[in-house]
Amino acid sequence: MGLSDYSFFNCPSLKGDGYKHLDCLSGHGYIYAYTSDYSISYTDLTNCTKLYNISSVPSEIVYLENTLHLNWSTPDSGRCERQGKFCRRKNSSADIECYDKPKSKEEKYQITTDNVINYKY
Repeated sequence: MGLSDYSFFNCPSLKGDGYKHLDCLSGHGYIYAYTSDYSISYTDLTNCTKLYNISSVPSEIVYLENTLHLNWSTPDSGRCERQGKFCRRKNSSADIECYDKPKSKEEKYQITTDNVINYKY
């Protein structure tokens, strides 16, 4: 088997196209990995959500069972949101860090105006 490009879809129910869903990734819904050379016109993806495109994956990883286990962590981004901040990955790790939201143009203008007014007095 060679390398293939895959598109991952999350579908709310099992598809009747005979394509096997990936048990190890299925949580809410059913995850399917379609190769770029598979004609998706054979299946109905209207209620599915496209998740990812992944390039150059050895075909045996997807088709053989128990060869690869993937796990996506869910960071606690709510902590930053509660502080009125944004979150981002910290140093390419699973940890997150909070950072201040950029000021809007109106806020920057108001600060500049206030400083000028205060300076004149």
